[in-house]
Parts: sequence; structure tokens; C-alpha cells
Amino acid sequence: MKPSDHSARSFSADRLRAALGDVGGSGLPNYLDDIVSRAGHTRQRPAWTFLERWLSLDIAAPNQGVPRAVVVVGVLAVLLTLLAGVLYVGSLRLQPERPPVLSLGIFESVAGRIVFDSPGSDRGFGAGLWAVDPAAPSVSNLVRLGPEGDRPLAWTRDGTGLLFMRVDPTYQGLCCPRHLYILRADGSETRLNTDAMYPSGAAISPDGSLVAFGEGPYRGPASLYVIDVAGGQPVRIAETGQSPTFSPDGTQIAYVVLGPTGAQVWVANADGTDARLILSGEDALIWGGGDFAWGPSLAWSPTGDRIAIVGLEDVPAIYTVAADGSDFKKVITGGTLPYWSPDGSLIAYSIPNVSTGEVLNLAIANADGSHVREFDFGASGPWHPGTLGSVDRAPVDEP
Repeated sequence: MKPSDHSARSFSADRLRAALGDVGGSGLPNYLDDIVSRAGHTRQRPAWTFLERWLSLDIAAPNQGVPRAVVVVGVLAVLLTLLAGVLYVGSLRLQPERPPVLSLGIFESVAGRIVFDSPGSDRGFGAGLWAVDPAAPSVSNLVRLGPEGDRPLAWTRDGTGLLFMRVDPTYQGLCCPRHLYILRADGSETRLNTDAMYPSGAAISPDGSLVAFGEGPYRGPASLYVIDVAGGQPVRIAETGQSPTFSPDGTQIAYVVLGPTGAQVWVANADGTDARLILSGEDALIWGGGDFAWGPSLAWSPTGDRIAIVGLEDVPAIYTVAADGSDFKKVITGGTLPYWSPDGSLIAYSIPNVSTGEVLNLAIANADGSHVREFDFGASGPWHPGTLGSVDRAPVDEP
């Protein structure tokens, strides 16, 4: 039959078997007889160059396999594509994720400094809120932050918020009710309490979300409250409590309870649950012996292992105790208003006048009370958690 002849034709099984034997030789499949039998009774297509197309498609197609070379080439192509993708991603040199850079705003100039309030008078600088460099305390390098009448209490952990209290200027009564405020890095202020009150110490959580404070009648017993800085009403978390301080992770609050047998120190969760007594029965813990004790008599170390406490023997003194209430000891004699440095290695405090209750000057000591440095100006206050200067931490040999 010529290539142009497309007429249908049939072959006997013998002729097909003979033809396949000539082509395939000894490499015949074990299903050849079945194929030949079926093909011999099936009308075939016109002649083609390839034997597979000479057989009926419904016979030949199911038994066709993909050539090994095609499979190998396909697998290699996929692997090369994946490798190229990996190399491309690697070439991008992705940088590790960096935390956002916070702007300190109006606090840029006080980063790493101790912020305190000054009555002014004859100290060589005016009344108001000032910041002093602990690396080189001097009247000449003071930075003014706010007006007279504001008392700084605590910084947020990132240094973008300052908790302070301000005397209510409209009050005409007995003495000095106050409002609590938060000063932001953008210069804005948020007042936390609607009505003026007599706060017995206050603290802000490290993340800046909660403020804890004691409130009660003037020079009377106080209850402990927390308030969400985003808004809302104060929530009482302890029937009796004052001078709160947050743990470094913000999950716990330590506070003072004035009982019939003297001052006690309690620790509770930030919502007031699981309150437990950690320290009591210490003669030195006669808290609140004069106006010099106004402010936080507790201060939890940034390292979390110690709590500073103001006590009173013959003169005010600063003690520290382990967070579980053990290892109570005096570290500084003649000091009040303790504030830790951001790394917990130093304590800033005020030297009080015992007879008048007036805060006299700023002093700084190592956390164990050694290497005391007293200055003839200023006062203690919260230490901004910014970059510190090179603070002298070791005693200098005298000639």
C-alpha cells in the first residue's frame, strides 16, 4: 500500500505476530498474544511511520511508558528551578527585624538623668522640675523640664512617659490635695483622677498601661487602687495599702500596710489577687515619720531581686530586702526617697532634715550602700531609663 492510500485494512493474527517478531526480536512483552489477538480483529488506521500508531490507540496507548531520559531531564529541571529560587532569596540579604525606634521627644535632653522637683529659694536655680546628670552632678548642667509644683514619681520602661503629681491650685482647704498626671514625650498631659486627693505614693507599670496609688484621708490610712491610663475608674485592689511599686515585669505590686503592730510589706498580683505578706515585725519599719517620707517608701529594683524600703530609727534610713522577704538589711543611714538606677547598680536618694522634714540635697550610693556621694543641691527622683553617662561607681583614693 502506498503512503497516499488511506483505505482501511485488516491483518490476520499470524501476519501481525510475524511482523512484530521481525521488529521486536527476542524482546517481546508477555502480553503480546493478547495484543495480537485483539488487533487481528480490529480495523486499522492507514500506514504510519511508527509501529505504535499502526496499532489501534486503545491497545497501544495504555502500555506506553515515559522514556527514562525524559523523566531524568524533568526532575533535573525541577531541582534547578528550586535551587535558583533559593539562591535568589539568599541574594536579597534580608536584614533581621529591628524594633521601632521610639522618639523621646521632650525627654531627649533628660535621658539618663535624675529628675527632681526643687522649691528654688537660694539654691542657685529656680523652682520647678529639673534633671541632673548623675555622671557629673552640677548646677551648671541642670536641665529644666517642668514648672514649680510638679513632683515626679516614676518613668515608663521606655522613657516616653513620666508619672507625676500636681497640687490642685483651686483647693482652699487644709493642705495640698493632688492630681496624678502622665506627661508624654510629645508634651501632652493626661490627668488620671477627676477629683483631687491625698495620694500615698504612686507608681506606673513598666509598660505604661496601669497606675497604682494609695489614697485616703489626709495623714490617714489609705487604700490601694489601680487605674488604666487609657481611661476608666480607679479599682480598689486592697482595703489597706500605700506606697506601691511594680515588679520589673509589671505582673506584681509590692506595697506597705500600716497595721497595729507596725509597717508590713505585701506583694500581690497587679490586679490585687494572691496577696501575701513578705515582711513584718521589723522595728525599723515605722513608715511616714514626717513630710520627708512623702513619696515612695518602696522601690523595686530593675533587676527584680531587691526592694528598697524607707525605715526610721533615730534618723530615716534606707533598707533593702529580697523579693521574697528574706535578707532584710540597712544599706544607707540618713536617706529617704530611694530611686534605683536603670541597671539596678546605684540608688539615688535625698538627705532629709529630720527636724523640719525638708529634703536637703541629692546623694547617690552603690546598691549595697557603699561609695556614698553627697551633693549640695537637688533631690532624688526617678532616674530616666535612657543611656547613662560614665557614672563613677568605685571609690576614689584620697591623697
